[in-house]
Amino acid sequence: MDGVTLTSAFLAGLLGSGHCAVMCGGIAVAFTGLPGVEDTRQVRLRALRMQIGRVASYTLAGVIMASIGLGLATLADPEPVTRFFRVALGGVLILAGLQLMRGPGKMDWLAGPGRRVWQRLQPLTRHFLPVNTPWRAYGLGALWGWLPCGLVYTLLLAAWFSASPLHGGALMLAFGLGTLPALMAISLGAAGFQRRLQQHSTRIGLGLVVMLGGLVTALAPVLVNLPVLGPILIALGCKV
Repeated sequence: MDGVTLTSAFLAGLLGSGHCAVMCGGIAVAFTGLPGVEDTRQVRLRALRMQIGRVASYTLAGVIMASIGLGLATLADPEPVTRFFRVALGGVLILAGLQLMRGPGKMDWLAGPGRRVWQRLQPLTRHFLPVNTPWRAYGLGALWGWLPCGLVYTLLLAAWFSASPLHGGALMLAFGLGTLPALMAISLGAAGFQRRLQQHSTRIGLGLVVMLGGLVTALAPVLVNLPVLGPILIALGCKV
């Protein structure tokens, strides 16, 4: 895992915030702006705690998926498997960039496998309502992180191909941090930030950056040997 890959994951989260707003915007508003709460600082803290819980769940899911990938990788010859997983990881990031350029609602078909998990977890949310303590906010946010979402599952596939619990967790942490600005803005009633992210030119530009990151990830073993590009990639932390 290198800086290019983590940056791509972060940008996927940032650009995918529009999709997150469609999926989770109602949750963000419903559980942070509770009636009778006049202290703006209290509302902000509640929103932040829920977001921390959500990102923590993304990170845990990344560790779990990468651990499964690692287990499969150990069953075969390490060198070709490592090459395949790197190319596959880059390919998934390219797919994520393409999906993000198409806009919200284009990735929901990937969330199918997680719906059964969510059916089991959803009843637990009632134990964290009302959200009137810090730990209830963290807990509800942690459950929120398992809500079926095609974009999240696309990045979890990338975590699987990282075949390293540390790297898979780091990738999903970067993705989760990318989703924070828009969802925090929605929670606090500032939806203009999310609308700007969903402008066509912004979507295309950042989508291309995510795709470029995926391409560099996949081709890093070749690119680092190029005279000019190689030193730049190595300085950026790109590993082979």
